[in-house]
Amino acid sequence: MAKWMGMAGLLGLVLVARQGWADTGETLVAAIRHFVESQWVGDQGELSVAVEHPAYGQWPEHCLSPQLSLPPGVRPEGRFMVALRCANETDGSVWSRMIPVRVTLTADYYVARHPLMRDTPLNESDFEIRHGVLDHSGMVTRQTNLTGKVLRQGLNTGQVLRADMMREAYVVQQGQTVQVQVVGDGFKISTDGQALNNAALGQNVQVRTVTGKMLSGTARENGMVRVNPGN
Repeated sequence: MAKWMGMAGLLGLVLVARQGWADTGETLVAAIRHFVESQWVGDQGELSVAVEHPAYGQWPEHCLSPQLSLPPGVRPEGRFMVALRCANETDGSVWSRMIPVRVTLTADYYVARHPLMRDTPLNESDFEIRHGVLDHSGMVTRQTNLTGKVLRQGLNTGQVLRADMMREAYVVQQGQTVQVQVVGDGFKISTDGQALNNAALGQNVQVRTVTGKMLSGTARENGMVRVNPGN
Protein backbone atom coordinates (compact mmCIF):
# COMPACT_ATOMS: atom_id res chain seq x y z
CA MET A 1 0.00 0.00 0.00
CA ALA A 2 2.83 2.38 0.91
CA LYS A 3 4.48 1.57 -2.41
CA TRP A 4 1.27 2.35 -4.28
CA MET A 5 0.89 5.68 -2.47
CA GLY A 6 4.47 6.56 -3.36
CA MET A 7 3.84 5.81 -7.03
CA ALA A 8 0.62 7.82 -6.93
CA GLY A 9 2.48 10.77 -5.42
CA LEU A 10 5.15 10.55 -8.11
CA LEU A 11 2.48 10.38 -10.79
CA GLY A 12 0.88 13.49 -9.30
CA LEU A 13 4.18 15.35 -9.52
CA VAL A 14 4.56 14.34 -13.16
CA LEU A 15 1.03 15.55 -13.93
CA VAL A 16 1.68 18.86 -12.19
CA ALA A 17 4.93 19.30 -14.12
CA ARG A 18 3.17 18.56 -17.39
CA GLN A 19 0.44 21.03 -16.49
CA GLY A 20 3.15 23.62 -15.87
CA TRP A 21 4.66 22.86 -19.27
CA ALA A 22 1.22 23.16 -20.87
CA ASP A 23 0.51 26.53 -19.22
CA THR A 24 3.95 27.88 -20.14
CA GLY A 25 3.60 26.51 -23.66
CA GLU A 26 0.27 28.27 -24.19
CA THR A 27 1.71 31.54 -22.93
CA LEU A 28 4.76 31.24 -25.19
CA VAL A 29 2.66 30.30 -28.21
CA ALA A 30 0.63 33.48 -27.69
CA ALA A 31 3.84 35.54 -27.32
CA ILE A 32 5.36 34.04 -30.48
CA ARG A 33 2.15 34.60 -32.43
CA HIS A 34 2.07 38.25 -31.33
CA PHE A 35 5.77 38.65 -32.24
CA VAL A 36 5.24 37.26 -35.74
CA GLU A 37 2.10 39.34 -36.31
CA SER A 38 4.04 42.47 -35.36
CA GLN A 39 6.42 41.77 -38.27
CA TRP A 40 3.50 42.16 -40.67
CA VAL A 41 2.15 45.53 -39.46
CA GLY A 42 0.80 47.54 -42.39
CA ASP A 43 0.28 44.57 -44.71
CA GLN A 44 -3.16 44.08 -46.18
CA GLY A 45 -5.01 40.79 -45.81
CA GLU A 46 -5.92 38.15 -43.25
CA LEU A 47 -2.92 36.69 -41.43
CA SER A 48 -2.90 33.21 -39.90
CA VAL A 49 0.01 32.20 -37.62
CA ALA A 50 0.48 28.56 -36.59
CA VAL A 51 3.11 27.95 -33.88
CA GLU A 52 4.44 24.40 -33.73
CA HIS A 53 6.13 22.41 -30.96
CA PRO A 54 9.79 23.23 -30.18
CA ALA A 55 12.16 21.61 -32.64
CA TYR A 56 13.82 19.67 -29.78
CA GLY A 57 12.45 18.80 -26.33
CA GLN A 58 9.59 20.32 -24.36
CA TRP A 59 8.54 23.86 -23.59
CA PRO A 60 10.45 25.29 -20.60
CA GLU A 61 8.92 24.91 -17.15
CA HIS A 62 9.20 28.66 -16.49
CA CYS A 63 9.72 31.60 -18.83
CA LEU A 64 8.80 34.96 -17.33
CA SER A 65 10.56 37.15 -19.93
CA PRO A 66 10.83 35.35 -23.28
CA GLN A 67 13.28 36.79 -25.78
CA LEU A 68 12.17 36.30 -29.38
CA SER A 69 14.03 36.99 -32.61
CA LEU A 70 14.28 35.97 -36.25
CA PRO A 71 17.57 34.35 -37.33
CA PRO A 72 19.67 36.56 -39.66
CA GLY A 73 18.28 36.68 -43.19
CA VAL A 74 14.99 34.99 -42.27
CA ARG A 75 11.73 36.56 -43.46
CA PRO A 76 8.46 35.76 -41.65
CA GLU A 77 6.94 34.06 -44.69
CA GLY A 78 5.74 30.50 -45.26
CA ARG A 79 7.41 28.11 -42.80
CA PHE A 80 10.35 29.48 -40.82
CA MET A 81 11.99 29.37 -37.38
CA VAL A 82 11.72 31.81 -34.49
CA ALA A 83 14.52 31.84 -31.90
CA LEU A 84 13.17 31.62 -28.34
CA ARG A 85 15.38 32.25 -25.30
CA CYS A 86 14.31 31.96 -21.66
CA ALA A 87 16.59 32.90 -18.77
CA ASN A 88 15.91 31.40 -15.33
CA GLU A 89 16.35 34.26 -12.87
CA THR A 90 16.65 31.82 -9.96
CA ASP A 91 19.62 29.70 -11.00
CA GLY A 92 20.89 31.65 -14.03
CA SER A 93 20.30 28.80 -16.46
CA VAL A 94 19.23 29.54 -20.04
CA TRP A 95 16.74 27.59 -22.15
CA SER A 96 16.84 28.25 -25.89
CA ARG A 97 15.13 26.56 -28.82
CA MET A 98 14.17 27.15 -32.43
CA ILE A 99 10.37 27.19 -32.75
CA PRO A 100 8.82 26.25 -36.13
CA VAL A 101 6.16 28.70 -37.30
CA ARG A 102 3.95 28.69 -40.39
CA VAL A 103 2.37 31.89 -41.72
CA THR A 104 -0.47 32.08 -44.21
CA LEU A 105 -1.64 35.40 -45.65
CA THR A 106 -4.95 35.62 -47.51
CA ALA A 107 -5.37 38.84 -49.48
CA ASP A 108 -6.07 40.45 -52.83
CA TYR A 109 -3.30 40.03 -55.40
CA TYR A 110 -2.85 40.77 -59.09
CA VAL A 111 -2.52 38.60 -62.19
CA ALA A 112 -2.01 39.34 -65.88
CA ARG A 113 -5.35 39.88 -67.64
CA HIS A 114 -3.90 38.87 -71.02
CA PRO A 115 -0.49 37.86 -72.45
CA LEU A 116 2.10 40.57 -71.89
CA MET A 117 5.45 41.00 -73.59
CA ARG A 118 8.72 41.92 -71.95
CA ASP A 119 9.35 45.69 -71.62
CA THR A 120 5.60 46.41 -71.66
CA PRO A 121 4.66 49.50 -69.59
CA LEU A 122 1.78 48.40 -67.35
CA ASN A 123 -1.58 50.12 -67.11
CA GLU A 124 -4.88 49.21 -65.44
CA SER A 125 -6.12 47.20 -68.43
CA ASP A 126 -3.20 44.77 -68.13
CA PHE A 127 -4.00 43.23 -64.73
CA GLU A 128 -6.90 42.12 -62.57
CA ILE A 129 -7.52 41.29 -58.91
CA ARG A 130 -7.73 37.79 -57.46
CA HIS A 131 -8.27 36.81 -53.82
CA GLY A 132 -6.57 33.91 -52.09
CA VAL A 133 -3.54 32.63 -50.21
CA LEU A 134 -0.30 34.41 -51.06
CA ASP A 135 1.96 31.44 -51.71
CA HIS A 136 4.81 33.29 -53.45
CA SER A 137 7.13 35.84 -51.91
CA GLY A 138 6.82 39.29 -53.44
CA MET A 139 3.29 38.89 -54.84
CA VAL A 140 1.91 42.36 -55.61
CA THR A 141 -1.01 43.31 -53.35
CA ARG A 142 -1.32 47.02 -54.14
CA GLN A 143 -2.21 48.60 -57.47
CA THR A 144 0.14 51.48 -56.75
CA ASN A 145 3.02 48.99 -57.03
CA LEU A 146 2.00 48.22 -60.64
CA THR A 147 0.93 51.38 -62.44
CA GLY A 148 3.76 52.84 -64.50
CA LYS A 149 6.08 49.87 -63.99
CA VAL A 150 7.70 48.01 -66.90
CA LEU A 151 7.89 44.23 -67.21
CA ARG A 152 11.27 42.53 -67.05
CA GLN A 153 9.80 39.38 -68.63
CA GLY A 154 6.82 38.17 -70.64
CA LEU A 155 3.71 36.94 -68.80
CA ASN A 156 0.90 34.53 -69.66
CA THR A 157 -2.78 35.16 -68.93
CA GLY A 158 -3.51 34.59 -65.24
CA GLN A 159 0.16 34.59 -64.21
CA VAL A 160 0.76 36.11 -60.79
CA LEU A 161 2.55 39.46 -60.75
CA ARG A 162 5.56 39.69 -58.43
CA ALA A 163 7.68 42.70 -57.57
CA ASP A 164 10.84 41.15 -59.06
CA MET A 165 9.10 40.89 -62.47
CA MET A 166 8.98 44.67 -62.83
CA ARG A 167 11.22 47.70 -62.94
CA GLU A 168 10.79 51.45 -62.97
CA ALA A 169 10.33 53.06 -66.39
CA TYR A 170 13.54 54.48 -67.86
CA VAL A 171 13.69 58.27 -68.22
CA VAL A 172 17.11 57.98 -69.86
CA GLN A 173 18.04 55.23 -72.30
CA GLN A 174 21.45 54.00 -73.38
CA GLY A 175 22.65 55.85 -76.49
CA GLN A 176 20.17 58.70 -75.99
CA THR A 177 21.32 62.29 -76.42
CA VAL A 178 20.77 64.00 -73.07
CA GLN A 179 21.11 67.49 -71.69
CA VAL A 180 23.72 67.61 -68.96
CA GLN A 181 23.43 70.24 -66.26
CA VAL A 182 26.34 70.89 -63.92
CA VAL A 183 25.00 72.92 -61.00
CA GLY A 184 27.07 74.45 -58.21
CA ASP A 185 27.14 77.47 -55.93
CA GLY A 186 26.37 80.45 -58.11
CA PHE A 187 26.79 78.73 -61.47
CA LYS A 188 25.01 76.41 -63.89
CA ILE A 189 26.58 74.88 -66.99
CA SER A 190 24.59 73.01 -69.65
CA THR A 191 25.93 70.81 -72.43
CA ASP A 192 24.87 67.83 -74.51
CA GLY A 193 26.07 64.30 -74.02
CA GLN A 194 25.33 60.66 -74.75
CA ALA A 195 23.94 58.34 -72.06
CA LEU A 196 26.02 55.19 -71.63
CA ASN A 197 23.40 53.24 -69.63
CA ASN A 198 19.67 53.04 -68.97
CA ALA A 199 18.41 54.79 -65.85
CA ALA A 200 15.08 55.31 -64.09
CA LEU A 201 14.23 58.58 -62.37
CA GLY A 202 16.84 59.31 -59.69
CA GLN A 203 19.22 56.54 -60.75
CA ASN A 204 22.87 57.03 -61.64
CA VAL A 205 23.77 57.48 -65.31
CA GLN A 206 27.13 57.74 -67.04
CA VAL A 207 27.42 60.36 -69.78
CA ARG A 208 30.02 61.14 -72.44
CA THR A 209 29.97 64.81 -73.38
CA VAL A 210 30.54 66.16 -76.91
CA THR A 211 34.13 66.92 -75.90
CA GLY A 212 34.66 63.30 -74.81
CA LYS A 213 34.64 63.94 -71.06
CA MET A 214 33.07 61.26 -68.87
CA LEU A 215 30.57 62.44 -66.24
CA SER A 216 28.38 60.69 -63.68
CA GLY A 217 25.03 62.20 -62.78
CA THR A 218 21.42 61.61 -61.73
CA ALA A 219 18.70 60.89 -64.28
CA ARG A 220 15.90 63.46 -64.42
CA GLU A 221 12.75 63.71 -66.50
CA ASN A 222 12.77 64.82 -70.16
CA GLY A 223 16.20 63.38 -70.91
CA MET A 224 18.06 65.55 -68.43
CA VAL A 225 21.06 64.51 -66.30
CA ARG A 226 22.09 66.55 -63.27
CA VAL A 227 25.76 66.46 -62.33
CA ASN A 228 27.24 67.68 -59.06
CA PRO A 229 30.62 69.45 -59.32
CA GLY A 230 33.52 67.06 -58.77
CA ASN A 231 31.80 64.02 -60.33
